[in-house]
Amino acid sequence: MDDRLVLQSVIGGLFNGTLYGVAAIGLALVFGVAKIVNLAHGAFILVGMYLVYALNRATGWDPLLLVVPTIVGGLVLGYVVQWLLISRLMGRGDGPLLVTLGVWIAIESLCSMIFGSQPQNVTSALSTRTFSIGAANFYWSRLAVLGLAVAFTLALAFVLQRTDLGRGIRAVAQDPLAAQLMGLNVARLLAATMALGAGAAFFAGGLSASVVPVAPGVATNLLLMSFVAAVLGGLGNIGGAFAAGTVIGVIEGVGSLFLPGTMKVFVVFVVFIVCLLVRPEGLRRRA
Repeated sequence: MDDRLVLQSVIGGLFNGTLYGVAAIGLALVFGVAKIVNLAHGAFILVGMYLVYALNRATGWDPLLLVVPTIVGGLVLGYVVQWLLISRLMGRGDGPLLVTLGVWIAIESLCSMIFGSQPQNVTSALSTRTFSIGAANFYWSRLAVLGLAVAFTLALAFVLQRTDLGRGIRAVAQDPLAAQLMGLNVARLLAATMALGAGAAFFAGGLSASVVPVAPGVATNLLLMSFVAAVLGGLGNIGGAFAAGTVIGVIEGVGSLFLPGTMKVFVVFVVFIVCLLVRPEGLRRRA
């Protein structure tokens, strides 16, 4: 097998894996605190992609610069969805799960109505410049995506570990009743958690917009891979989710060497099933 092709697949998979990782930390955070599977996460990713697309068309700025302001949109939308919809159904069986499914369908349909179904391309200035690692060539935009993804993950970890907001969120994750008895506003902290998760989704979508064409439904694959990464990393553990997403990207890249087209995803799910059989709690025990 060509060494250049192997290197291209492995490092290319690493670049893709960072997108899975950033998307996964939003899912992992919401589940770890609110104990719900947020199916609207895919819609948040899609809106992040279209927001970068719209801002790029309106301002002409590089999409890699626009991913940062998109986080604000995610924070607002996530907070509103939690405060107006999900909070009213907390503790009512599958209510939160079903409402997030409804949000996903509604937002994806709305995006299709506004922007159409045709894929739209968003090009970064770095998308035309390449660098070499050994015999393999890569676009600088991919390296920028990796750097931004790592920086965002570290920033979110800092917020959760070193700020009053983060300490409050971790208290709710450990014991909501005890947190409430200590005077914490659990409802607001849950809304803040959803806001941070949506911010991560918007950021992942914004980064993806400069890598793949933007279209309704394109975020589904990213949601699927992020869910696998969140489970493998240990639901509730953002560091584990990011690491697992990176590993999944590499596995997918290596799988592309042996399987055609979308069949490379088959390798990811085989590894996923084996890991769950061997270690059902995920790659890391602690959340």
